[in-house]
Amino acid sequence: MQANEFFPQWIKANQLLRFTRKCSSIEPSQFIGRMLCFHEDQQLVLIYHDDEKKVYNLSLDELETISIV
Repeated sequence: MQANEFFPQWIKANQLLRFTRKCSSIEPSQFIGRMLCFHEDQQLVLIYHDDEKKVYNLSLDELETISIV
């Protein structure tokens, strides 16, 4: 089972998640947020960052892990 099989469940439940980005010197490597949308054809994830109150559109290639908080 692939991780993206859980994405629809997490989106529907408005699940709080921990996202770990691959090495980034500009922004924190980990943050807590909620997955708003997943575009499977483009492998893009729309994420609401709870602390910053901002929305980010990230590629799955930019993310190392996604886990439930």
